[in-house]
Amino acid sequence: MARAGFGAGAVLALLCCAATVPSRAADVPPAPGARSRRALLAGTEKQQPWVGIHLYPYNAYDRTSPAGRAPQGARAGGDPDPVPGLASPDAPVINPRDAYPKGGSPKPPKIKSATMEDLVMGQGYPLETYPVETSDGFILRPYRIPFGVKNATKDAGPRPALLLHHGVTLASSSFVVLDPTSSIAFYLADAGFDVWLANTRGNTYSRGNRQYKDTDPGYWSFSIDELALIDLPSQIDFILGKTGQKSLTVVGHSQGCTLPLMLMSERPEYNQKINLLMMLGPVTFIHHIQAPFLKQQAVTKSAQLLADAGIGPFIPNEVTTQLVSGCKLPYDSQWCYDVVNFMFYGPSWFMSSYDFPRVAATWPSTVSVRNLLHWSQMWHGRRGLQMFDFGRACPGSSGSDPKPYSETCNAAKYGQDSPPAYDLSRVTTKAVVLEAETDIMATKEDVAQLMAAWKADVRVHKVIPRAAHMDFVWARAPPMRQDIIDLLWAEVPR
Repeated sequence: MARAGFGAGAVLALLCCAATVPSRAADVPPAPGARSRRALLAGTEKQQPWVGIHLYPYNAYDRTSPAGRAPQGARAGGDPDPVPGLASPDAPVINPRDAYPKGGSPKPPKIKSATMEDLVMGQGYPLETYPVETSDGFILRPYRIPFGVKNATKDAGPRPALLLHHGVTLASSSFVVLDPTSSIAFYLADAGFDVWLANTRGNTYSRGNRQYKDTDPGYWSFSIDELALIDLPSQIDFILGKTGQKSLTVVGHSQGCTLPLMLMSERPEYNQKINLLMMLGPVTFIHHIQAPFLKQQAVTKSAQLLADAGIGPFIPNEVTTQLVSGCKLPYDSQWCYDVVNFMFYGPSWFMSSYDFPRVAATWPSTVSVRNLLHWSQMWHGRRGLQMFDFGRACPGSSGSDPKPYSETCNAAKYGQDSPPAYDLSRVTTKAVVLEAETDIMATKEDVAQLMAAWKADVRVHKVIPRAAHMDFVWARAPPMRQDIIDLLWAEVPR
């Protein structure tokens, strides 16, 4: 039976060991008008009323929650849920009005949930959402920003459809968490694209299932294969049907680059449906990964221990709530960002530690233990991308094992003892690859292996100086923003 998840103590033990590692985000100077950190620490500065999120340039200490920004009762357009429980945000967000009440001392904040309506409509952008049902009963919830606020209107005619795909432990909200000049979904909508935002099964906004609740056994029995071969084509086909376009552009970040590669490898017809694949920090080969937490879980096979214990989700909300509530004050944010950056993604020159409560509104989004176990298997297998390994121990009959027979061993699932590898030579679509120079997840050695393995028509391969893995989604005034816009308009057919 899939359990609710593991305790907060294990996560705290893993994270606290990195508390003293410095982050380059500390070097980011406060914007004009920002409140003095020293004065905050000393308690000598007069308390100021909180105001809404600013457009860039912004006040680094204005950490108003994205939640509550949408007009009261506002709902995204689109279609209603066919079953309840789809959009059930599980990401905690801090409300600074509770952390800094007028005329009082700081108090523990209330934990609220960030919705896509709050994040997008609160910035003045239109939002639509549609349920997409998969062949195995999951009901996904992609979102759409059909036009932007700047340099575009809803009457400007058809726009090229573009699908943003998030990475592991992230959701569609990662593309809209900051201001419109920093978050990629906003600035691409303003640049003239019809922006769609994918969500994979089990994450913050795609919890629906025809058969299971997310607390039921079997709900979390999916790996990266299902995300790539079921969820992604389901959303692509829906978008093409909705827009009437023959193909679309996919912009993936991290694992969001992995999924279209797997899809086009296994189902080559999607090389025609994806007219351009832009890869931001592509995680494919992981032999040289340097992120401490992710590397250690791969090396030690810790996800296998969780799977063997019957644990389905990794990092559920009851864990993250406890962690984030300890980062509620400005002078705590630096420490919290240091920990997250060191353990998971690496230090950044472009992310501000004062944005941590904003980021915490969207990260982490729950992911299946099997997703992490799948990466661990590929690290040990040294074969690049391969399907999930169910092992070689086949029982005598399906009744002798609580799992479905097709999941008891590779021979039953695939007809062979080893899991099949994804043949990247079958990926032939146009591609743009943007690497981050200091990326410790998608390292230059691993990206080089990808470039040698596939047959894509690579139009541009560029390294962004000084950039880190999460700068593609969490950086203020990201250094690659204009490159992304210019390269898309140069390569997207229209």
